[in-house]
Amino acid sequence: MTFVKAKPLLLGVNIIGGIAVLGSYAWGLGNYPALRGALWGGVPDALRPMYTVNMLLATAGWLNILAMLLRSDDQLRVGERPGHLLFAIIHMLILVPSAFWMPLTLLVIQEGGSVLWTMTRLCLVLVGIGAVLQVWALRSLSPAPKTSLGRGLLTAGGLAFALQTAVLDAIVWPYYFVIP
Repeated sequence: MTFVKAKPLLLGVNIIGGIAVLGSYAWGLGNYPALRGALWGGVPDALRPMYTVNMLLATAGWLNILAMLLRSDDQLRVGERPGHLLFAIIHMLILVPSAFWMPLTLLVIQEGGSVLWTMTRLCLVLVGIGAVLQVWALRSLSPAPKTSLGRGLLTAGGLAFALQTAVLDAIVWPYYFVIP
């Protein structure tokens, strides 16, 4: 795959994956409004504002990262690897399991079961791994963003997304979740 074709792949992954993730949330919240509170899984009220603020920061970070990648030169590299292709793979690792979280969690809430719970946890772990890989890839970009502000914003956005997915979602949320 050439570098030129990898940028449209990255865009396509984000469009299709983003629709799948947002669609799963719209489907779940729209069809199961009575279970909205149960989706918190027992996370204490005191921690929920941290989730809300960080979700906004993580989303802003994701969008900033994507915008930078789509504006970047077609020769973008991560170490010796083609940058746009690597980010397309990382974003697939994040978006595919993210689209399954809502339906799986709703099944766990309704039916319980260790297999469904394991699948739900696996989705969260895969997303967290993808988020950590994204931070690594951002720190290894060549050419790097020209300004320290640009580098800082990318790093901050990647870290906010990793905090949300690898820590709050993959570790904290399951700790408090009570399987029915």
